[in-house]
Amino acid sequence: MARAFFEKCQVVGVQAGDLSYVAGSLMQRGHIFLMSGDYVSAATLYEEGLALRRQIGEPWGIALALMILGRLAEAQMNISLAREYVEESLAGFHEISWDVGVGSALSQLGNLALHEGRLDDAGARYTQSLALQREVGDREGAGLSLLNLARVVHAGGDRGRAHALLTEAITTFEDLGISIHIMACLEAFAEFTAHESQPELALQIAAVVAIWRVAKNTPIHPVWAARFDPLMTSLRQQLGNEGYVRAWETGRTIPLEQAIVTVVSGVPGVSNNSTSGVEFGLTRRELEILQLLADGLSNQEMAAQLYISPRTTTTHISNIFRKLGVSSRTAAVAFARRSGLV
Repeated sequence: MARAFFEKCQVVGVQAGDLSYVAGSLMQRGHIFLMSGDYVSAATLYEEGLALRRQIGEPWGIALALMILGRLAEAQMNISLAREYVEESLAGFHEISWDVGVGSALSQLGNLALHEGRLDDAGARYTQSLALQREVGDREGAGLSLLNLARVVHAGGDRGRAHALLTEAITTFEDLGISIHIMACLEAFAEFTAHESQPELALQIAAVVAIWRVAKNTPIHPVWAARFDPLMTSLRQQLGNEGYVRAWETGRTIPLEQAIVTVVSGVPGVSNNSTSGVEFGLTRRELEILQLLADGLSNQEMAAQLYISPRTTTTHISNIFRKLGVSSRTAAVAFARRSGLV
């Protein structure tokens, strides 16, 4: 339906002689192909859109099209072409002083460096992009920089910091409601835990993501798949066929919300200092529920365990959110772990 709509928009633009409108319609059509994993068709449409942007001299549109073409070249494993596109895009964003674009391009250059194993360069790029994205309030961009910086830091051996960065990323995406980025965080967590000798947990989280991707017809990015697929093979070898199937089937039953809480609760190296909760105004019952949130229990499970009604449980959780100044279960657990409440 969306594809047909933008095809009609393109026709309307052609009839009106509005090349900017035509270019926008081409790029919207390209985005639809990009999200479904048809990178070749997406690239063709974005190239057509870029040509029109160049023809009418639209700097912001040129820079944006170049950046997305860089992502598409990356998805097709052509890293050198991707870098050419993104570097030209970065120059264009600098020229028009669009800091959101600059931050995105820097983050994308970090991705390319990471794919090539240049961890120091990747880390520097992500650090630059993160600082700029925070400055301009680009929370989605900052979340992506945090996610990929976590990958760099974990590869460098600092597991505690990597998990902390990943927690901040997934909490950001949950607040923003961007499911596709939450899935990327879960995949990174599966990768981390697999390398930390937790194969069952890694596979269970991978199963949660796989179910979502199939349901949404949203395949994993090819470059990340090149990292993730060998990991799945390694997990099968570690667990054996029977253990692999058992862990996978367990993962299929885990609610997405519980998987997200597992990521937050699995952060090593956080404060273990006991805090009574008094300074935050939490009651004893609210502290009990906060611990159960960290354990990944649903509202119904908490109600049954504490012998209270689900409605009362929901009220307690709302009060916890208000007192801690957070808006989601994930954020509450992350705050609690940082503060030593759980």
